[in-house]
Amino acid sequence: MSQIFASKPIVKRKNIPFYCLKSESQVKNDKYEYFFEAVQKNAFIHLADTFWSKYAHQSVLDWVEKELIGREFKVILDAGCGTGRMAAHLANQFRNAQVLGLDYSYQMLKFANEFWNLKKQFELWIPSSGFPKINIQPPTQFNHVEFLLSKAEKTPFANNSIDLIISSFLFDRLKEPSLFLEESFRILKDGGSFILISPLNFSSESHWKDFHPSDKLLAQISKNNFKIEHYNFDLMVEEPLDLNGNCIKYNVSAIHAIKENIFSSTKIHP
Repeated sequence: MSQIFASKPIVKRKNIPFYCLKSESQVKNDKYEYFFEAVQKNAFIHLADTFWSKYAHQSVLDWVEKELIGREFKVILDAGCGTGRMAAHLANQFRNAQVLGLDYSYQMLKFANEFWNLKKQFELWIPSSGFPKINIQPPTQFNHVEFLLSKAEKTPFANNSIDLIISSFLFDRLKEPSLFLEESFRILKDGGSFILISPLNFSSESHWKDFHPSDKLLAQISKNNFKIEHYNFDLMVEEPLDLNGNCIKYNVSAIHAIKENIFSSTKIHP
């Protein structure tokens, strides 16, 4: 297998390799580092299927599965993996692949590693929403995922080292989404697949101007030397809010692009 990592981790914590460090103030100001406010909510939505009787993001999984039918991958990257649902799904769909789950939140990664790889049972509870305490059990049959902490805009991977990059619900949260597109092109192999899924709910005025509506996002992806394969701007996601049955419904844009093999990226991160 060709070299995947271009750099070594700075440190390891609870079996999670860190490829960048966050200051104490950065951790304190990162809402995704708070277990009850962010991690439990994410896990409730993505892992408590038995409680909801369905998966809130099933439409996204179905679209991804359809796009990847008949394809084979050696190395798969889930950029912005959160509590690991998509990475785990890909690991089971492509059992011979090496699946990497990247996130910038240590608490998300710690939960994902303990749940999927160490088979730890978790009790989830969001009292402000009226939900009762529920126990979620990790699946017994599951292929290992390597979880790592890194910025999506500057990863530790070598040039042309990844066969499939999938990023769901990350793009509009990035400070520099354009750098993520450039980085994805750098690390993706020629002919590799790039799948981007996002509600395009930006917090920056400049990002709204650059990437919205979805046609602008398509143009930005194409400008980074990707060939657009398929897209769907009308996938519906329905996330539960509380015990009274209230929910949030919103559309997400899903794009599948292929890295053009007309030339190779020469950009190398130190």
